[in-house]
Amino acid sequence: MLKKIFWLLPVILCLTSCATILAGKEYNVKLYSNTPDAKAKVNDSIYILPATVTVLRSNKELPVALITNSATINILLQPRVNPYFIYGNLPLGLLGYPIDLTNNKRFYYGREILLDDININNDSLQVREKIDYFKRDFPTHKGQINIIASIPYANGFYLQPHKESAKSSFGFLGFSIGAEYFYKDTQSLKFTAGSSIDFEFPFPVPLDHFDPYETASATNFTLTNNHKIGRFTLGYGLNYAIYKWRIINPDHTFPVYGPQSRTRNSHAYGLSFNAYHQFSKSVFLGVVYNPTFVNSFPVTQFKYQHTLSLDLQFKFTLHK
Repeated sequence: MLKKIFWLLPVILCLTSCATILAGKEYNVKLYSNTPDAKAKVNDSIYILPATVTVLRSNKELPVALITNSATINILLQPRVNPYFIYGNLPLGLLGYPIDLTNNKRFYYGREILLDDININNDSLQVREKIDYFKRDFPTHKGQINIIASIPYANGFYLQPHKESAKSSFGFLGFSIGAEYFYKDTQSLKFTAGSSIDFEFPFPVPLDHFDPYETASATNFTLTNNHKIGRFTLGYGLNYAIYKWRIINPDHTFPVYGPQSRTRNSHAYGLSFNAYHQFSKSVFLGVVYNPTFVNSFPVTQFKYQHTLSLDLQFKFTLHK
C-alpha cells in the first residue's frame, strides 16, 4: 500500500513528461543589442532594446528585425531543444521523451539573446546567448520563502534492523515536501519530510513476487543550513529517520517453506548533507546523504544506518 501511494506523483510526471508540465506554450525572452537606441521588431510589435518579449514556443524559425539608426537587419532565431526536455526527462524515465515529441513545448529560442550587428550587410547574423550557462545566476533574497517538492529517484540503503544482520539495498522512487527560508541573500534554512523506497524499477510498473523478497524504506525529517554558490547549493544539518525493513514470503507455510514474513522498524538520529545543481528557476538535481548514529527505538544504542538518494527537486517561491 505504501509503495502504491508513492507511485502517484511519479506516474503523473512520467505520463505527462517534464517539458509538458514545466514549460508553457509561451515564454519570455530578453533581447539586447550593443548598438545605442536599437529596437527589435517581433511579431509586428516594436520594442526598445533591451526588452523582454513573450514568444510562442515552436519548431520554426522566429523572424526578428533589428532596427538601428543606420539599417534594419533581418535575423532568424533558430529553435533549440528546451533544457526541460533534455534534463527533466532523464530521472523520470523514458516515457517522457516520446510524449514531449507530440508538442512544441520542447523548443525555445534561448532566454537572453544578444542581437549583435557585426555585419550590417549580412542578413544571417550570428545570434549569441548573452549569458553562458554557468555564469547565469538565479538570485535569491533575504526573506524569500520557497515551497519544496522532490522525488528521491534512486535510493541506496544501509540498515541494521533489530535482531537481524546488516542489510544493503538499492531501488527507486519516493516523495518529499518541505519549506525553505532565506535568512541571508545566499543562505537558507530548509526543513523537509519525505520517504524513499527501494522499488525494483526506475518507473512504476505492477509487480508480482512468487518467492520470498526483502524491502527497505526510510522516512526522513531533516533541518539543514544551506549555502547558494551560483547554480550550486550545499547544505548540512540534522536528521531524524524512521527505517523499515521487511521480508515477505507469500507462500510461507510454517515450518516447511522458506522464512516467515516479518517487519523490523527502527528510529534514529543523525546528520544530513545535500548538494544540488540548479537547471532552471525551479528545477534542481542533487544528492542527499542522511546517516544516523544513535537508535532510539526499539532500543537505545549506537548503530550506524543511512540513506543515499539522487533527488529531483522543485522549488516554488511564495514570498520574496
